[in-house]
Amino acid sequence: MKDSICPNCKGKTFEIQIKKVPYGTTRTEVNVEFVQCSQCGTIIGVLQTGTVISRLENCTHHITNKFLESNVDKHL
Repeated sequence: MKDSICPNCKGKTFEIQIKKVPYGTTRTEVNVEFVQCSQCGTIIGVLQTGTVISRLENCTHHITNKFLESNVDKHL
C-alpha cells in the first residue's frame, strides 16, 4: 500500500482536529472530527463518529425531557 499524500502540499503526516460546527435545522453545535494535513491544514476527510455520538446524546436528552414533562403534567 502506498503512503497517503496531501493533495495540496504533498505532505505525508496527518492529524485529527475536533471542531464545533452548526448542525441541522436547529443549528446545534456538534463536534466534528477532521483528518487534516499536519503541514498545511488541508482537510483530507471527516470522521462521523463524533457527529453520530452527538446526535444520539441530543436524542436522549430530548426523549428524557419529553418524558419528564409528561410526568410533571400528570401530577399537576
